[in-house]
Amino acid sequence: MSGGRFPMGRVVLIASLVIGGSATAALATHSDSGRRPTVSALLSVSATSPNDVWAVGYRAAGAASATLVEHFDGVTWTTVPSPNPGGNGLNRLDGVDAIASDDVWAVGTFDAKRDNRLHNLAMHWDGSSWSVESPPEPAPHRRNALLTVGGSGSDNVWAGGYFVDADGYTLASLYHWDGSNWSPIQLLHGPVGDPVQAVSVFQNSAWAVGECISGCSSVGNNGFIAHFTGIKWKLERTPDLGHVSDIAGTSDSDLWVVGDGRTSHFDGTSWTRVPSVRIGPLSAVSDVGFGNPIAVASEAAENWNGSRWTRVRTPRVGHLYDVEIDGANDGWAVGTTGRSVLFERWDGSKFVRVT
Repeated sequence: MSGGRFPMGRVVLIASLVIGGSATAALATHSDSGRRPTVSALLSVSATSPNDVWAVGYRAAGAASATLVEHFDGVTWTTVPSPNPGGNGLNRLDGVDAIASDDVWAVGTFDAKRDNRLHNLAMHWDGSSWSVESPPEPAPHRRNALLTVGGSGSDNVWAGGYFVDADGYTLASLYHWDGSNWSPIQLLHGPVGDPVQAVSVFQNSAWAVGECISGCSSVGNNGFIAHFTGIKWKLERTPDLGHVSDIAGTSDSDLWVVGDGRTSHFDGTSWTRVPSVRIGPLSAVSDVGFGNPIAVASEAAENWNGSRWTRVRTPRVGHLYDVEIDGANDGWAVGTTGRSVLFERWDGSKFVRVT
């Protein structure tokens, strides 16, 4: 998801299982015609309008998995054919950002040989079909993965994730799309461990959050926030973030960061810890909307009313991984029931499951 697409609005938070510092889909299975176990999950959602919503994830059957792309046209959700460069191996999408109806990016990873040598996967929607437009890899013979993508226009897209270097260290990765090519970017000076979990992109700036081993500027440990000012990336001086999972907002002076039950807000000058409802590890926060933010956590959600977080009703039928608010009383949270994809629609006061 990226910032700056809609007017300033409602914020919703969701929470999910957090494994190894990142939101990871639950892999419960069910029997497929009595033979192969299968599971489907949606990990990210983005919209250009209430009538143009995209959600991505994967569908697994046995040891193989395929990319999964769903589109909502204002009436129904439809599965859209998408590439699987990993063939019968691993194919997975973790992030999506809809910049325009004919300009949508989805990112993830693939492994054709099932040898644990993961590769970056980036796909672009041009209004009629998906094409693979993956960035270069710093570790082509090891592990590479993209977890998040965000953009403010066709020539300003950022994607982030991680790679494993020759010494076995997991390092953050970041790439920029200029309209023609992807370029690798050095995010930070100094060792940084684990993925870039999320990006939020505006016209002349960008933000990234992730996990940190050392060399970070937070008062505490685990999480970092980096800011691109249009010239270079710099680390933010922040409160103790704990494990972070998402960043979103309406502008450079209105940003939220969420993670392991904590929320922090940036007003353009400083970061402030804000008490949450403690509904569990928070997996996502809506970037825009028409009122106040919403965040999600596993089966629960909370809404910022302008002065405090309050819990909101959810069906509690599965795990939620991402949320997008795209109207005064409209929005979506997506995830998995443990075996099939999960759609929950926001009506302005609560989430209702849609099947």
